[in-house]
Amino acid sequence: MGEFAKAWGYIPPIGIIFAAIGSSVIPLGIYFINQWLHKIGDPPWKTSEEQDEREK
Repeated sequence: MGEFAKAWGYIPPIGIIFAAIGSSVIPLGIYFINQWLHKIGDPPWKTSEEQDEREK
């Protein structure tokens, strides 16, 4: 494993790896949930013609 460790470099603990992945996945998930909620919940007067055309 000595050769592999030298070639790979420092391998962070698993908690750091999960935190790094979560720091991208959680905001992305919130963004998509927010878009979905706006799509199903915005009143008709709030949507513009431009948004209606993009959805089609």
